[in-house]
Amino acid sequence: MEEEKGISLADMFRMIFSQKWLALIIAAVITVVGVLGFTYVYNPRASVYTVKYNLNLPGGNNGVYYKYPDGTILYFNSIVSEKSIKEICKDNESFEDINIEKMISRGDITFKVETPSKESTDNEEVKQFVISVKKRYFPNDNVAREFLTELASVPVKFLRDMKIDTYMYLNLASNAMDYETEIENIVSQVDYLRNEYRTLINNYGYSFTVETGKTLQYYLLELENFLDTQIIENLLTEIRDNFYIKSLSLKAKYELDLKACEREFNKASATLENLLKVTTTDSTNAQVIKNQSDLVETLRYKKQDLTNYIESGKVNPDIENEIQAIADTVREFTRVYESTVVNAIYDKLSFVSFSNINVLTVDGGIGLVTSVVLSLVIGIVIALITAFIVGWVKKKKKETAPVPDRSRVSLLEMPVVEIDPGRQDNCDLPEPPENGAEQ
Repeated sequence: MEEEKGISLADMFRMIFSQKWLALIIAAVITVVGVLGFTYVYNPRASVYTVKYNLNLPGGNNGVYYKYPDGTILYFNSIVSEKSIKEICKDNESFEDINIEKMISRGDITFKVETPSKESTDNEEVKQFVISVKKRYFPNDNVAREFLTELASVPVKFLRDMKIDTYMYLNLASNAMDYETEIENIVSQVDYLRNEYRTLINNYGYSFTVETGKTLQYYLLELENFLDTQIIENLLTEIRDNFYIKSLSLKAKYELDLKACEREFNKASATLENLLKVTTTDSTNAQVIKNQSDLVETLRYKKQDLTNYIESGKVNPDIENEIQAIADTVREFTRVYESTVVNAIYDKLSFVSFSNINVLTVDGGIGLVTSVVLSLVIGIVIALITAFIVGWVKKKKKETAPVPDRSRVSLLEMPVVEIDPGRQDNCDLPEPPENGAEQ
């Protein structure tokens, strides 16, 4: 019995080539299935949408939090909080199918802050914010882009929608019981606006343009020009000189105010006398004495005015109209400040700038070219192995197949001879073999 010989490389290739069509079919099927699997199964689970952006807010945002003008504190990592995510998804049909609860509970959305490297030559560190979320929660790139853009813009949107009671002193003035209190609140409203403009100018400069040709300095000067007309002081003087009151029923109130004023006057006068007894040339003490003296004189005039209102107070409907006209003017100044100036500042100084022009990038997963190449390589390897195995099996079956009985085949192939029973030479015919072919 001959020893079995090893399979040479040439034999292997012959076996594989003998099953070339099978190999091609297997390679093609595996390549297609692999590409589809990577694209629709693996990538959606492994890929992550990422946005990198800078958040620009009035006053800067280089701390761990930002303080809005209304006092609200924004911690930057709260941008991806459940509250923020639900807020942007509310009333937005594009986000109805996003499984927010699952996204949050599994931690599939993350937020981090990146700062410039130490080698950066920038004088001011500018934080870059990064939001990442698993791709499988979105039906397509457009929905993901809209979602992440809305989420990144939460602080900007809050700032633009923020409501501050800029009419507070005017509201107090409209509810005041007497003319003096009403006018004092109107003056307080004007002072409030002046201070706000000065703060804005201090932060952004006189030349910060709000509208075409109108700067912050323009609006401040417009307000101060109104004050220079002294329309408010003149009206207040007219009221005091003519003893105008809103209603005769207010005399009872003035009597109570007079008693309180007298107590304050007596107390302030006693304090001033004690200060005057101190013999010193210290400048600080002199300023204290002056301030106390001014207070005493103010209370003295107030006592006199209250006495006049009680004894000679009278009603003049025209005064109410004049005060209302002044209040309307100040209200318009306030409206311009709130709706024009503040909004212009927020629009210009609060925005999101994305690092990528396409807003988002896709990290993780496998690209189309890579998936095709990888699937093709795997398909070819499996196809070659399968073709070799099938070819080898067929070769073995062929080698071990039984040898056909050639004697029987020869007998079947012999010509048919007709035998005449009457002939004597039939004995010369060959006899058929007994019990089959010779072993």
